[in-house]
Amino acid sequence: MSAALIAWLHYVALCVLFSVLVAEHLLFDDMASAALARRLAVLDAILGVAAVLVLLTGIARVLSAPQGADFFLQNWVFHAKLTLFFGMALVSVWPTIHFLRGRRLLKQGAAQVTYPRRIKVALRVQMAGFLLILLLAAMMARGIGYYGG
Repeated sequence: MSAALIAWLHYVALCVLFSVLVAEHLLFDDMASAALARRLAVLDAILGVAAVLVLLTGIARVLSAPQGADFFLQNWVFHAKLTLFFGMALVSVWPTIHFLRGRRLLKQGAAQVTYPRRIKVALRVQMAGFLLILLLAAMMARGIGYYGG
């Protein structure tokens, strides 16, 4: 697969990931109707798939980079990006657990689902982390952070 196609897939996955985070944030209500709870669960599943695609295409980009994987592996900004990405993944576990619980309650016949209001904070933290990752990507693109030789 060409480097350009891998980069494009990476960018598309990033766009989907951020779009789904924004959609979850905008739609979220701590007292969700059955329809909304289902929608949030589906969006969260899409978010998970997009995150895996971001990770896989990111690995592919590192391995196929013309400057070599060492450029990335010897760059503190790259390590900061990865740390932030995995931190966001950890933060996303909490809303996912609640969305899955909500889905289970719906299958048991619940008419609505109550979620903790702090889920909205978790979604905001993830969006902020994503925007910070974009800043770090721009820094890397300009050669900032490389300490190899």
